[in-house]
Amino acid sequence: MRKSFLILALIVVVLGSTIPASAQYTSPILRAGIIGISPDGTSPHGDTFGVRVELDTGIGADVAVSYPLRGAFSLDLGLGVAYHKVKGEDLVSPTYDLGKVWSAPLSLLIQWQPTLYGKWHPYVGVGGTYTAFFAFKIETGLPGDVDFSGAFGPTFQLGLDIDAGLKWFVNFDVRYTSVEVDVDIKGPDDVNDRVKLPVNPLTARVGFGYRF
Repeated sequence: MRKSFLILALIVVVLGSTIPASAQYTSPILRAGIIGISPDGTSPHGDTFGVRVELDTGIGADVAVSYPLRGAFSLDLGLGVAYHKVKGEDLVSPTYDLGKVWSAPLSLLIQWQPTLYGKWHPYVGVGGTYTAFFAFKIETGLPGDVDFSGAFGPTFQLGLDIDAGLKWFVNFDVRYTSVEVDVDIKGPDDVNDRVKLPVNPLTARVGFGYRF
C-alpha cells in the first residue's frame, strides 16, 4: 500500500507539472487538524540486550501554512506532534510495553494545487520531513533509558480541500515519509545497545483550513 501511494504521488506530481494553471491562489493557506501517524517497521534484535523496538500508531495534531509561489505551486511548512507507545521484544519475553514517546515531524513541501471549479480542490506535494523524538517515559524494569535520534527523509503528500463557506474549508491529507532512526537502549555501567528502527510513517490528517 505504501509503495502504491509513493508511485501514485510521483505520477500526479509529474502530470500536474505539465498542466498550465488558469486561476491561481495568491494568498497564504492555513491547514490544521487531528493526525494519526502509523509507523511501519520493527528494529532487529540488539547485539547486547537482545531487545528490538517498534512504534505503535500515534495520535496528535498538526498545523501547516502554505505560501503561494508561481502558478499553482506553493511552499508548505508544517509541524505536528503525536504520542506513541513503544513496544519491546527480546529473545525471552514476548512483546511488552517498553514506554511512551512523543514525535514531532517538521515538513517542508512543494505543493501543486490547481484551481478547479466547484468545491473540491485536490493537491499533491513532495519534499522532506525531519522527525524529532522527545520526552520518552519508560514503563518497564529496564535499568537504563531509551533515546531516539532525529532523522530526515523524503515525503510525498496527497490532499483534498472541500469548500465549507466564506474562506473556510474541510481538509483531508495523507503523507508518506521514508525515514530510519537510531534507538539507543542504555543499560547500567554505560553499556548501550543501538538498533536501527525503520519508521516509514503513513500520516493521515482530518481538519479544517482557511484561505487568507
